[in-house]
Order: sequence, then structure tokens, then C-alpha cells
Amino acid sequence: MPLSLLDLSNELQLMIISALQDDMSTLRSLTCTCHFYRSALSPYVFKSVTLRNTQNSASSVAAIAAGEHAKHVEELYFKDLVSHHTSSFTIEDIFPAPVHTVLSNLGRFTRLQKLSIEFNFPLEVWWDDASRLDEEETYEEVEKAEVEQSWRAVMAHTYDALAMNTKPVIEELEIIDLPPQEVSTFSSTIFHHFLSHLKRFKLSILGGEMDGWWQTNTVPSYWSFLSRLDRMFFNHLRSVTELSVAASEHGPIGPDGANSSQFALNAIQMPHLRSVHLEYMFVCPDMVAFLACHIDTLEIISLRNCLGVGDALGDFPRWSTLFKALVKGNPKRLRQLSILPIDLPIKLAGEDRDDTEEEYEVRRILANNPTRRLFAYSTLDNTYGFVTHLEHINVSSFLLGEDQEEFDKLMEIVNANAAKLD
Repeated sequence: MPLSLLDLSNELQLMIISALQDDMSTLRSLTCTCHFYRSALSPYVFKSVTLRNTQNSASSVAAIAAGEHAKHVEELYFKDLVSHHTSSFTIEDIFPAPVHTVLSNLGRFTRLQKLSIEFNFPLEVWWDDASRLDEEETYEEVEKAEVEQSWRAVMAHTYDALAMNTKPVIEELEIIDLPPQEVSTFSSTIFHHFLSHLKRFKLSILGGEMDGWWQTNTVPSYWSFLSRLDRMFFNHLRSVTELSVAASEHGPIGPDGANSSQFALNAIQMPHLRSVHLEYMFVCPDMVAFLACHIDTLEIISLRNCLGVGDALGDFPRWSTLFKALVKGNPKRLRQLSILPIDLPIKLAGEDRDDTEEEYEVRRILANNPTRRLFAYSTLDNTYGFVTHLEHINVSSFLLGEDQEEFDKLMEIVNANAAKLD
């Protein structure tokens, strides 16, 4: 006679539940079958909860926060669903009261670890507004915009609610595709106090292009905003041990110049930093200083789509400069260093011609020595702002060998540190 699931041992049932934990629809269906599964599956079903700024969603999550399942919630994801193409709105329509209740009382989720935030932000709306700004907005102008623009109102109310959590309530905050324009809360002491309790901070910046060519970094208010990330966020992350900051390919951070922003990370921020991930940033003096000054605490450095500055932008650090600075700091804890991508072009994409002698030599060396690699050098177009990869500098720098030599010295230290932990 066939057995039912309930006839299996508790240990075997828990193994089945664990195997099914990624199939949320199946788990939810099982919770409807009996009290045993409702009780056993609650930690899985309520581990990650999504909050939307609609009345139904907010009321449901508020009910979870007030009930017995609040203790199971470890991750909360706030997703803005409002269409921001209209200038006519009410706060209750775009940010219902239960949303504020949930976000301002995160302590009700006693095991909450991570909060993720993502706004439904139409880039063309920002473009029309930001392109009219030739300089930084005043505080009064920002407050006025929060009344007139629905997307700014949602942002302001979201961060205002978070700032009401005066005690440590989460370890990690992730802001996904942050719209590059300020809200008044970013200047508030209580919001900075909220940031000071975080252990992990992950930030990505919204970027894009308009009319096929124009990049977001051609708008002065875009790179002005990025240059102020220090006073809005980074200066207040006193407890952070893990940092991830990702700009966009449509607006890399640094060097401070045409169509680019000042690198807003510095030596005195985040004194306990152990892991850092940077994306779409130029190797500039401020990046070198930031990483070198944190070398005593850093265990992991990850650089993805980061770029050496080409000759067109003047005398800036090469990749070798960064590696030398890190080696000079005598890193005793650094056990992981990742610089991606590894496979880089050595001539223009789509260029139909035979390799030059130098390009052929690069291919030959790479084929015969898997430890060798290219390091990316690029510049920004002065008109449209897009990244221009400088393949000829990639090739000449590779053949010069200085970047590789200094990288190898650093990796020798990194590998030795990692071996000590094995």
C-alpha cells in the first residue's frame, strides 16, 4: 500500500523540504495541505518577502510583521510598482500607509538580515528633468521636487521611513539602480545614523543612453550626484565590513573630468572594511588611495569592468601603479583579488584586417603562457560620453609588461595569505 508523505520519518520529510526550498510554488502548495506542513515550511516560505507600494501588498506584509511568521523573515525586498509618467498623484496612491508602517518598524522582523530597494524609475523622466539642471539643486529645490514629482516622493518617503529605525535592525542594505538625483533624506542626520549600523552595503547606480548615443554621464547633474555619494552615504558607513558599488557602463566613476565624476570613496571611510567590489570605475588616484589606505583590513578586492585611463585623459595611474601601492602596503590579510574580465580585445570589434606584428605577438604569448593577461585601458568620448576602449594601449601595455610584473608580485602575496588559511 503506497505511503503518504506524512508517513515518512520527520528527518526524511525535512530532507525533501530542503531539496524543494527553491521551488516556492510547490512549498506554498504544501502549506495548504495540513498543519504539519504549514508549521514545517513557514521558515522557508517566509524567509524572503517582497513588499510593493500597493495597498494589498503592503497590508499583507504588515500582517506578516504583526504575526507569528515575522520571526522567519530574513530578507525583505521593496519594489516600487508605480508608473511615474504622471504629475498628478496623491501620497496614499504611491506610498500607502502600511508601506510606511512596515519600513519604519523593521525591528518587528526579529531575524531580518537584508533589505533590498528598487524603484520603478523611467530614465526618460529623469533625463528630461536632470538635463535642465546645470548645477546642484538647493535643499529647498529638492524638497519642492519631492512634492511635484512622484518618483522623488516615493524615494523620499521610503528613506524617511527607514530613518525611523533608530536601533540596528538590518545588517545589509542593497539599493538597486539608484536614480541619480537627490532627496532631502540623504542630508538628514537620522538617515546617516541608520546607515551607521550597517555591516554590508551594496549600491548600483542607474545609467543608460538616450537617442541612441547620449550617455547619462553627459548630464552635469549625473556626475555631480555621483561626486556627492560620500556625504550622502559613504561617510556614514562606520560599521561596514563589506562594500559593493557598481556604476553603469553609461557613466563610469572617475577620473574627475569631462563627462566623469569625482571618486567619492576615501581613506577615512569604513575603517573596518574587509571586502570591496567596484564596478565600472576608472583607476584614478582616489581609487588607488582608497584601496591602499584600507589594505590593513582588506581580505577581498573585486574589480569588474574597471578601466585604466588612456592617454587622452592625461597623466593618470596605470594598473601597475595600483598594484605597486597595494604591495607597498604589505597586505597581510588580502587573500582574494579578482580583476574581470580577463579576455579583452586587442583590436577594434568588427575590424577586418590581419593582426599587426604586435597583436600577433600578444596572441602568441597568451597562447603559450596562461598566467599572462591583458589589463583594460579606455577613455570617454568628450561629446556623447560613451566608453571608448583603447585596444592599442592594451597591446602596448601588455608588451611593456609592467602591469603584469606588478600584478604577479601582488598575487604572490595574495596566494601566500590564502595558503595560510587553508
